[in-house]
Amino acid sequence: MTWAKDPCNFLGVPSSPLIETTIPGLSQLLPAELQAIAGSAAEPTWWAMLQALRSQLAEVETGVVLTAPLPFLSDLSRLDHWLWVPEGLQGSLGLPQGNTQPTAALPLPRVLPLSLGDPLLQEPFCLVLSDRLSFLVILVPYPSQPICYFSQTPEVLAEAVRLLAQHTAHHFPALQPELARALHRFRPLANVAETWAPFWAAVLQQWPTVAASDRPSTEEVSDRSDRSTVGADLELLQAIAHEVKTPLATIRTLTRSLLRRVDLPAQARKRLEAIDLECSEQIDRFGLFFRAVELENRESQALLLARTSLTEVFAETVPRWRKQAERRSLALDLQLPERMPAVVSDPTMLDQALTSLVERFTRNLPAGSRIEIVVSLAGAQLKLRLTATELVSDPSEQPRTAPRSLGQLLTVQPETGSLSLKLEVSKNLFQALGGKLTVRRRSPQASEVITVFLPVEPSDDATTADSPR
Repeated sequence: MTWAKDPCNFLGVPSSPLIETTIPGLSQLLPAELQAIAGSAAEPTWWAMLQALRSQLAEVETGVVLTAPLPFLSDLSRLDHWLWVPEGLQGSLGLPQGNTQPTAALPLPRVLPLSLGDPLLQEPFCLVLSDRLSFLVILVPYPSQPICYFSQTPEVLAEAVRLLAQHTAHHFPALQPELARALHRFRPLANVAETWAPFWAAVLQQWPTVAASDRPSTEEVSDRSDRSTVGADLELLQAIAHEVKTPLATIRTLTRSLLRRVDLPAQARKRLEAIDLECSEQIDRFGLFFRAVELENRESQALLLARTSLTEVFAETVPRWRKQAERRSLALDLQLPERMPAVVSDPTMLDQALTSLVERFTRNLPAGSRIEIVVSLAGAQLKLRLTATELVSDPSEQPRTAPRSLGQLLTVQPETGSLSLKLEVSKNLFQALGGKLTVRRRSPQASEVITVFLPVEPSDDATTADSPR
């Protein structure tokens, strides 16, 4: 979807440099910090987020959509729409006119015509409020450096709501009570955690498609253009990671403060521990995604490898892997050598990379399956192999579709919205960690067999341990 070739001119009217530099739009009126994507990636990100909102709100029965200067999500007919447009353009946009007075049967969308120089018309925005997903996205259309701002933070959304209500009270006092009632239904502002994985997956899925129209068409893809594409993906993923990790870190902090209470009921403690684990896993996953994407950028700094105690790594990770498996009704067996050698790697990144690998492996197994992780010595390398004995699935069950590609770096599982690194990116990550990753299938119907090789630390006398088990 493209309304205009020039991202600065959605309405096809001459832009005014004076207005662009002297009258603040919504993004500049908000005191809180917003996440931002700047440059050539800004407009594709804007459109990708609108498309993601459209797909995620398709089944929502109640919600409020506030936009300017066009009805970007007007096809979501079940939602309550409020639209600020330049005076005189309602008819050309196919919108109802003259609805500045509240009536018993007020037509939708509520159209609020403004003078062309009004601050709300200087930056296209879309604010969505619903009982499951609330989001703000703004495009600052400077010709030299467009910027896409966005946020799901309740404080930012609440301030945007306050500013829009205040603007409406000043210019359309008769409509202000109607808007206040519409907005009041979604207070306090809340976002359901389960909605964000599929939402960001939808953004990433849409973004390469809309971004492709901005890239020069050429048969030869140079190293420079590859780095540029990865750099744009990195910028988008960095912003998304911040939006996901920040609220999760807050939830984890509050959860851990509650866990310190000695009078906590056992059932409440169990559920809070599950919340803490889930938050930690998602924070680590997005941190790993971002670091892996950085390593794909050839200009990024390589990892500094050092002696890494696998005994300590496994002591930290294996309990998490078991809980991860239990949540999916899977059993996990671990076999370790009698003497565990140290390896050459990055301990923190190796922990996260192995956990991500186990999570990817377990996600595609039917409930009741048994996972076997065997660690053994193979010459000067340590070998970690993941296999599974699958429970025979119900023939009536629909087979799970293959993961979809999201640009150059990620894949998404359509049924769950779960994000994973692409196999090639994972392989590159383990190579940067000093090791090697291989993935194969014994047959088309069988589960994957994943093997990780890590170099044993040369000075570790454990390299003379018994043969692999």
